[in-house]
Amino acid sequence: MRKQLALLFFLGLSITASAGRLEKGMKTLHIYDYFKAKKLFEKALKRHEAGASYGLCIIYSRTDNPFHNVDSAYRFILRSEQTWKTTSEREKHRCGKFNINQSSIDSLMSLIHQEAYQDAIKKNTPEALNEFIRAHGKAAELPSAIALRNHLAFDLADSARTYQAMKTFMDRYPDAKEFPISKAHYEQLLYQTITADGTEKSYVAFIQDYPESPYKRDAENMVYALCVPKNSVEEYETFIHKYPGNHNVEAAWHNIYALSTSDLSEKSIQAFRIRFPDYPFQQNVNRDLNLAATIFYPARQNNRWGFVDSTGKELIACVYEFVDRFSEGLAEAGLNGKSGFISKAGKVAIPLEYEEVEPFNEGLSVVKKNGKSGIINKTGKTVVPFLYQEIHDFSEGYAVVMKGDKFGYIAKDGKELIPCLYTSAQDFSEGLAAVEIDGTFGFINHNGSLVIPLQFEWAEHFNHGVAHVKKSGKFGIIQPNGNYLVPCDYDLVQDLSEGMALVVKGKKFGFIDTTGKEIIEPQYDYSPDIAAQNGFHDGIAKAELARKKGFIDMRGKWVIPHEFEDIRYFSEGYAAVLKKGKWGYADRKLVIRIEHEFEYAGDFKNGMARVKKKGKWGFIDTKGKPVIPIDYEEAGDFEDGRCLVTLEGKQGMINEKGEFILNCDYDKIKSSEGGMYDILEKNGKWAYFNLKDSKIFWAEDGF
Repeated sequence: MRKQLALLFFLGLSITASAGRLEKGMKTLHIYDYFKAKKLFEKALKRHEAGASYGLCIIYSRTDNPFHNVDSAYRFILRSEQTWKTTSEREKHRCGKFNINQSSIDSLMSLIHQEAYQDAIKKNTPEALNEFIRAHGKAAELPSAIALRNHLAFDLADSARTYQAMKTFMDRYPDAKEFPISKAHYEQLLYQTITADGTEKSYVAFIQDYPESPYKRDAENMVYALCVPKNSVEEYETFIHKYPGNHNVEAAWHNIYALSTSDLSEKSIQAFRIRFPDYPFQQNVNRDLNLAATIFYPARQNNRWGFVDSTGKELIACVYEFVDRFSEGLAEAGLNGKSGFISKAGKVAIPLEYEEVEPFNEGLSVVKKNGKSGIINKTGKTVVPFLYQEIHDFSEGYAVVMKGDKFGYIAKDGKELIPCLYTSAQDFSEGLAAVEIDGTFGFINHNGSLVIPLQFEWAEHFNHGVAHVKKSGKFGIIQPNGNYLVPCDYDLVQDLSEGMALVVKGKKFGFIDTTGKEIIEPQYDYSPDIAAQNGFHDGIAKAELARKKGFIDMRGKWVIPHEFEDIRYFSEGYAAVLKKGKWGYADRKLVIRIEHEFEYAGDFKNGMARVKKKGKWGFIDTKGKPVIPIDYEEAGDFEDGRCLVTLEGKQGMINEKGEFILNCDYDKIKSSEGGMYDILEKNGKWAYFNLKDSKIFWAEDGF
């Protein structure tokens, strides 16, 4: 700043011996005699207002003298600017000797604006910035000052956490970019403040006084919840008559219907019709009689979801953001990012107000609301309060729950049977559950008593009377009484397969029997591939030595010598074997029946094996001849006589004769649950394909 001022002021300075007060002031300023220069400029103001004001601005703007004051500097540069317009040419010529002209005045004005802006920024208050904005209306920094002022004012209003503070901000700064978010905060704070007591009266008053509020629906939801605490037909009926304009009236009617016709029998539906003749959805009551045995398939149109039947007829309109399959007569459906349940009548049975829901299981569903999990029944009544971060499935009448960062167990009625004391907890199995406290595992019984002490680094649930555990970095197996069946001496202990379990010590593996006795001493080379095979199949197990693989029997004897790079288990009398990077097939006598020419060789099934050759897939018979051409980019295994194949990036389906059931026209084909149909995808659209009659029974628009 000082160098900039010096350049503006001293360039071309030349003082004569007969100089007047302006000239003397400039000369004195040149040698930094600020006291004398100030007096000279003040005396020169009357005759040389533009030049003397400029000189005084220089003094007040510089920081190396006691007169430094940005406001005073600004006052004098404004005076210089204003008087320069009416200054005579003679006087302008005189000032020009000291490099005072319109350009230097503008430049000095800009520097004063900058310093004033920096001072306002340092104070970092809306008031300081408002003062700058008021005084420096022509400053280049004005937009930045306004933006910063608005930001600071918004932060102050937001930190106050009152709707009044937000209203004041919006009234003062309607053009602020923060206005939309301040409006959102205002609406939220207004709603929270007016309904703070949580009473029905306050929510009703809010709805009446602020009918345009975005929180009107929230208030109506609270009125609804407060009116039906017991989830009874009588409460819903009273609510409907008391608040006919509430948007939950339709949901209340659906709940009355659900409670009155929980079994959807003809008898209960007819009884409902007699009791509630004013039910507004009578047409759906008639349809329900035909729905109980109907299978509902999720369907999508225009990126919204609903349901169709096995003929493709729409049963529930595609109006939801997402749906799930029906379970116990109800299906999850979502709108506005919230989930609830709809009935087969296509009506909301449980309000769409949850962040997450799980399918009903034995009349109960785990749901999440406001970040906490609880359990509701099929009428939407809360049976386990929203207290938990997690609720697991019930096992042996107990469900693992997480409260805070600790785990415990609850019953189906919501009672906390075992307090949340544990760092982690597993499901009950065979009367016991593994629990952890600070990295150490043990087992509790149904009473919560620790029956196997905390002593393990890891433990899994009991299965067939045994549980795998880890201690001192080693694995073993224990019994329900806590005694070791297999000591913790191994680096890995796998599950039993054909009465034998693979065990690892160091880099070698062997096998133990069901009593924990080491039947085959660890002597074979261990690898992740070996672990993936999980031991014995049909009396033999893959083993490896010196990077060569073969099969051993249950005595540890080589029945297929370890002479292959890899080997697969026998299927229909043939084993795929790998040599020199190529797969072939050998019989049980190790006679090569199909030469090593494949990049992949699968198991034989129904006389065919899936193979890959030169990057293409197909199927060969037991003589090695292609029965389905090796022409496909991808091919899966046959299931129920069908196989997925890919050509030119598109999927199709063939039968065991190689005939196309579906041409390769689809982006993806995936099987449905239960294998009754396949889902076809093409260009972002999809359809249902009936596997029984090989026909598409429903397709999304544009499929």
